[in-house]
Amino acid sequence: MSRAVSKWVGVSVVVRRGDLWLLHQRAEGAGCDAGLWGAPGGVVERGETYIEAAIRETREETGCMLVDIRLRAIYDLPDWVVFIVRGDLIGEPSQPNGEIHKAGPWRWLTSDEVARRRDSGQLQVGLERYFRAEGMP
Repeated sequence: MSRAVSKWVGVSVVVRRGDLWLLHQRAEGAGCDAGLWGAPGGVVERGETYIEAAIRETREETGCMLVDIRLRAIYDLPDWVVFIVRGDLIGEPSQPNGEIHKAGPWRWLTSDEVARRRDSGQLQVGLERYFRAEGMP
C-alpha cells in the first residue's frame, strides 16, 4: 500500500528590469530559507491558482501590481512543488509593514550580483535551479 505524499505548493516571482533582478534576503529566524536570497512569493492558498498567488504575494510583499505573468518552470522539490513565474511590476517595490520581520529591503541586483549569490549557495533552491536552467544571469 502506498503512502500519500504531502507537499507545500508555492510560487516564486522572478522580476527583471533590464539587467537588474528584484530580490531580498530572508531574515534569520524567518522560517524556511532564512538567510537566503529570494524573490516575491509564498504559499499557494487553498482554492487559489498559482497566478492568483503570484499576484497576491507580490502585492503583499512589494506593494506593487504584477502584470504580464508567464510560467517559466515547475520544480518538484522534496517538500515543495514550486511554480516559477516571470512578470513585470507596476510601481516601485517597497516593504509593507506586515513583511518587515520576514526579510530585508528589496534590492535591484545586477546579473553579476545574482550569479555570485547563486554560485555561493545563497539563493532559494527553486530560484537557483531556475537561473541555472535558463543559463542566467
